[in-house]
Amino acid sequence: MTTSVETSTLTSASFEDLVREMIVRLGEDPTREGLVRTPNRVHRAYEYLTKGYKEDAEAMLKKLVQEVAGAAPRYAARGRTPPPLAGEGQRQAGGGFRFRATP
Repeated sequence: MTTSVETSTLTSASFEDLVREMIVRLGEDPTREGLVRTPNRVHRAYEYLTKGYKEDAEAMLKKLVQEVAGAAPRYAARGRTPPPLAGEGQRQAGGGFRFRATP
């Protein structure tokens, strides 16, 4: 029976409350000056780090392809070639890295 009580408490607790609980279990005082805002910072960090789970990868790739395709004519109008894509560089002797323009 204790498990169901703990589970309902955990599911009803806010993210910040859970972080405060972790701080207490680590032996720290969550009301200490340097830790007061930590639960909110941890919450914001997790939101930022996991925001990609809410985004549509296909839509992002389509947008990127359109942006890259739209950039090529602008470079051509100026008589320049677009910068190389990642991985199109060549390693030089001595450890340098030289990029070559792509046709």
